[in-house]
Amino acid sequence: MGFDWILFLFGGSAGDVQRPVITSFFIMADVPALINICVSLKIQPNDGPVFFKADGSRFGQTRTIKLLTGSKYKIEVVLKPGSVEPVSMEIGGKSFDLEQQSKDEESAVYHGFYDTEGVPHTKSGDRQPVQVSIQFKEVGVFETVWQVKYYNYYKREHCQFGNKFTCIEYEVKPNETRSLMWINKELFQ
Repeated sequence: MGFDWILFLFGGSAGDVQRPVITSFFIMADVPALINICVSLKIQPNDGPVFFKADGSRFGQTRTIKLLTGSKYKIEVVLKPGSVEPVSMEIGGKSFDLEQQSKDEESAVYHGFYDTEGVPHTKSGDRQPVQVSIQFKEVGVFETVWQVKYYNYYKREHCQFGNKFTCIEYEVKPNETRSLMWINKELFQ
């Protein structure tokens, strides 16, 4: 995907003098009508599982992702089709690059690392809305909010039970201006 430049050469006249007129414009490359984004997290250093808990309707969302402060998480982003290219990802104000692991026409896999060092733990009984975004080349920005509980590093046992978090899969549609994406479906697995 990219920009295609089109040049046209027209003959024009000013009085009886012939002048060439060059007009150029660009066409935005084809952007898929729908994009599937699957985001998964694994705690480091051993690609350990991440857990979530079902909170029902007590909070803003029905599921809470359990993360540990002072830890590093490997983020895997799988994109379909493989032609869309992410530049970076941001979780809770912390930005990191996404590096391509594999790519073909059907899908592409990218990895990045999210570090919770310096993130304060969530108070007992609370949940935090955490802004998540992925900046893409040419198709805009994907934005969503995760409900997270950050557990104190020294109380890690609370972070290690519940339902194993596999991924969140999104079906998104780039808007007409290719600045943002609309979320059609969200599937928490």
